[in-house]
Amino acid sequence: MLTIKQLSYRYPKGKKTLYKNLDITFSPGEIYGLMGQNGEGKTTLLKLVAGLIEPRDGQITWCGEPIGGRHFLKDLFFLPEETDLPPLSLQKYMKLLAPLYPKFSISLFEEIAQKFNLETNKVMHKMSFGQKKKSLIALGLATQCSLMILDEPTNGLDVQSKAVLRDLLMQMQNPNRTIIISTHQARDLQEIISGLTILHENRVVFNHTLSFMQQHLAISTETTQESFHQSQLGGIQQSLIANTSGQKSHLDLEFIFLAATNGSQNIQRYLAQQASQTPSIGV
Repeated sequence: MLTIKQLSYRYPKGKKTLYKNLDITFSPGEIYGLMGQNGEGKTTLLKLVAGLIEPRDGQITWCGEPIGGRHFLKDLFFLPEETDLPPLSLQKYMKLLAPLYPKFSISLFEEIAQKFNLETNKVMHKMSFGQKKKSLIALGLATQCSLMILDEPTNGLDVQSKAVLRDLLMQMQNPNRTIIISTHQARDLQEIISGLTILHENRVVFNHTLSFMQQHLAISTETTQESFHQSQLGGIQQSLIANTSGQKSHLDLEFIFLAATNGSQNIQRYLAQQASQTPSIGV
């Protein structure tokens, strides 16, 4: 389990405080979508979790231990949105990287590279942006780390490659692995995200599993005073309401994001109340 407690971070040189007393828990077995408007600090949060920068106050723990050190890094994969790659072939880079990760699978890397149509003998720094992204995804998933952090992984990918990525992430999901994906394109990953965390005004306004959301929220074409949010979805005016059907509903994550970030506190209070009660409904 990844736990963030009372986290505060301030940009250097007197810039504003980005977070103050931030608390989040990411459970194992889930694929989390991390969403927020530009400037909310999603990438900074991922870098803090990866140990690339240090918080001003607070603590980040993985499996009960503070992050950092070789025991943590060998089980962490972090995919930045953009990166500089060396003048090496993908095959040579893989051979350099593999010994750093005890669970690295060369056969899995080769399988993923084939699915992405990657030329492993091609020099990496001369690749297109999309090919670079796919190369890093292939390397990262082959590490088989327990904590995987992906910053905008679908940026630069074509439609086919996005479909391959979704299938791969579904295959990688298991009860002992936590995957966190920062994205502005929730619909690219709608089919695989099992948890949603939303940052707004530099705090967490939403952090729930998809199963929980489906039990307690629904989208309706009817306009009621009890709705949490109303706006156009697919060209039709729709409302986010409490789910009273007894069955799990189909939800649109971007619609949930709009509801959570447009000023209404009712949805947060309602879900907090439901979380304190019992048990799950429908399958």
